[in-house]
Amino acid sequence: MRSGNHSDSISLWKPGRWTKVLALIIGGLFAVLSFGKPDGYGWFGTSLMATAAIAVPTLQYRVLWNKVQFWITILLLAILQIPRVLAVHHFVNQFRGPFLLAFGIVDGLCVIAVIFYACFNSDRSRE
Repeated sequence: MRSGNHSDSISLWKPGRWTKVLALIIGGLFAVLSFGKPDGYGWFGTSLMATAAIAVPTLQYRVLWNKVQFWITILLLAILQIPRVLAVHHFVNQFRGPFLLAFGIVDGLCVIAVIFYACFNSDRSRE
């Protein structure tokens, strides 16, 4: 019984070829658009990272697309991205690319964890 739940949780998040292509497109877009403006990528880069942190997990969790709880979670996370971008923008301008990369990674992992715990664990607790 436990092994069935464990295998379901592992197969729920398996980045495929299209997720990797999307990540390359987003990274390439950021590189191309910020190449000519090394001083002004704070708003653009921060917004792009926050958008990617929502878009990539949304595409990857296609198994949950038919659940209203999933879409409510995505909507709330998207709304929460706005104050995050406003708060982090200054630090991105100050500490540049490494901070932007750290923000993108941490933000993405937080979004993945919230979606997982809000949508997947609630199903397991009902069994």
